[in-house]
Amino acid sequence: MRVLAVTAAVVAFWVAAAAPNPKIGEGRKLLEDLELEKAARTLAAAESQAGNDRAQVLEILELQAVVYGTMNKEAKARDAFRELLTLNPGFKLPPEHPPRVRTPFYEAKEWVAQNEPLKLEQTATTEAGVTTLTLSVKKDLLRLVKKARFVLTDGPAPQVREAALEAGLAKTTVEAPKLGWTIQVLGARDAIVIELGPFTHEVPTGAPVSVEQTRAEGNEGVSTAASAPASPSPLRPVGYALFGAGVVAAGVGVVFGVLANGARARVTGATQDGQGLITSLTQRQAQTLEQQARSQAVLANVLFGVGGALAAAGVVLFFVGAPTSEAPVSLTIAPGGVVVTGAFP
Repeated sequence: MRVLAVTAAVVAFWVAAAAPNPKIGEGRKLLEDLELEKAARTLAAAESQAGNDRAQVLEILELQAVVYGTMNKEAKARDAFRELLTLNPGFKLPPEHPPRVRTPFYEAKEWVAQNEPLKLEQTATTEAGVTTLTLSVKKDLLRLVKKARFVLTDGPAPQVREAALEAGLAKTTVEAPKLGWTIQVLGARDAIVIELGPFTHEVPTGAPVSVEQTRAEGNEGVSTAASAPASPSPLRPVGYALFGAGVVAAGVGVVFGVLANGARARVTGATQDGQGLITSLTQRQAQTLEQQARSQAVLANVLFGVGGALAAAGVVLFFVGAPTSEAPVSLTIAPGGVVVTGAFP
């Protein structure tokens, strides 16, 4: 596996904040001025700059989605929203955007909800004095992750190591009894799409220098051996049920939201004559559509709230009912951010 080790002299280059990207501000100003073609080109140039940090990546995706939606390029808007919501599931679209922007947003949100979330698993194993740090990437349907950057903050010397993703894994090895590190998950052009950590790992004093690895047959997951078996808890199944009900409620809310947008769009997009009077709808039809849009929007908001509450309760019960034995740390992109579970040795 290809690994690049960088000495301490250049650690500050990666650890410090990303270089300014003036193209983002230019693209935002062009969007505000409705110079959409120029805005799209400028944001493409901003995206092509190497080394964007996570905040810059998310802002570029949001602006691109809004620009494409405003230009009625629905497919491109939906793709940008899919990437944005995969990396930041808690993103909320400001309400002032028109239906041609909101519709691809809700479609992308429904797609993300229906597909399994991007999952990242971090493990640290030590054998014969050598510690292997591993980042496992699963369910990356959009292929957003290209490599991992391990920033070692504790050990023989601070350093940065990059490892390309191969077969869903990025690894690096360190000879040290105690380590501290963070992980920058990199996408195209070395953009930081997710940041994980900090993590620590230490071989207990007086313990054997080798920590055994266990690998289930046909299972790609690797974990350190536990001294006691996990004890099941009845709270976990309840948590799963509540979370599933929350996802279903949110999905139904998305449907009502799309229906409400469609009804309102029929009114706002109605044909008008030279005097500005609507000719394709009667006043009664327009009033009926507006009432329908309001009712469906209220139902969507209620279902979003109920779904979020049920999902949150499910997550709480999932953690409360966790087994007592140690397990590898698992990080999952889920509504609200990155969820961390498990414990390091």
